[in-house]
Amino acid sequence: MPTEIRQLIREMSKSALEIFGLPDDLKFRSCITLFYEAASDESDCLLFAEALQQFYNGEADPRTLELLRLTLFGLFSARPSRD
Repeated sequence: MPTEIRQLIREMSKSALEIFGLPDDLKFRSCITLFYEAASDESDCLLFAEALQQFYNGEADPRTLELLRLTLFGLFSARPSRD
């Protein structure tokens, strides 16, 4: 994954929308936000922060952050119940 992100960052003249199109540019922002939040390695964290900066002016995806917070506090389960 980091190799692919580095390749995308080299596309300095293109936006995420130009690279991926809709709605994949939005999915990419969500994924990069998630990977940034989950990264345990400093170099990975910096890489995902660089991608957010380049493609989204450093702004993480707010909905992804909200879902992470809800999950952390046990208010949302990512898995459907098996009732």
